[in-house]
Amino acid sequence: MAKILIADDHPIFRKGLKDVILNKLPNSIFYEAANGQEALAVAVNEKPDLIVLDIDMPVEDGIKACQKMIELGVKGKIIILTMHKNEGIYSMAMKAGAMGYVLKDNTAQELFDCFNEVEAGRKYVS
Repeated sequence: MAKILIADDHPIFRKGLKDVILNKLPNSIFYEAANGQEALAVAVNEKPDLIVLDIDMPVEDGIKACQKMIELGVKGKIIILTMHKNEGIYSMAMKAGAMGYVLKDNTAQELFDCFNEVEAGRKYVS
């Protein structure tokens, strides 16, 4: 049973992603956050196994939240799920401590492939 945090500022996107994941991982426990600051608090308090972060969020972006999670010793594997195809942004995310980088316009199967790779301790890039 996986504990999964989904952080994105769009409630409909969070709901859709949760539904997609539930089809493949039906016993998962979900936490949600609408910005990077909320995501950091949930990650520290609830200790999810997987953390899916958008980059563009209010209050604090996903890259800064990722970096702070790593600094605070959060053990959950961090995956950036974004629309950004920019190599510079990708580099910043990986330097911040993300284990995976998946583009939002890819298939759900690619997200599950990413989950499997990062759970095994390997990095994954779309």
